[in-house]
Amino acid sequence: MEYIVIDTSEQGTWMRYDRALDLKAEVGQEGSDRVALNPQFDAAAWVNDVGHLKPEDYPRNVFGSCVLATLGAPPRPYAGPIVITGWDRVEEITDVDGPLIEYVIDTVRYALGIDPDPEGVVHGTAWARDLRKHAESLKSAPAPTIQAIPWEES
Repeated sequence: MEYIVIDTSEQGTWMRYDRALDLKAEVGQEGSDRVALNPQFDAAAWVNDVGHLKPEDYPRNVFGSCVLATLGAPPRPYAGPIVITGWDRVEEITDVDGPLIEYVIDTVRYALGIDPDPEGVVHGTAWARDLRKHAESLKSAPAPTIQAIPWEES
């Protein structure tokens, strides 16, 4: 099965694998949450479902969060490694989506200044400046929360 893993390094390290996927081994033993991407991609992302509760084990993945936002996911901080698969965790990345996702990853690397932009057209754009601001804000943004509201019968 082909899938991509984006680790938590600030260098934006990622790998594309073609092997059996063990999601718990990739994102953490606690379990995973599915992150919806833009429906134009036949793909989904998977993150640790309690990553923000264990920052010592699952640091914020600023680069991965920027990649996910660029792919249409909710623009918020994600913690720990990120796995990108096909639409479902048992589906691999398609031959069409794989290169597109890799292109997005490379473009985010250029925008954030991790790699030099070979064409010199990405880093200076307004989108790249906005992405760099977003990356900075992710470092100190509060962790996403869920508020439980008790049910009251009337």
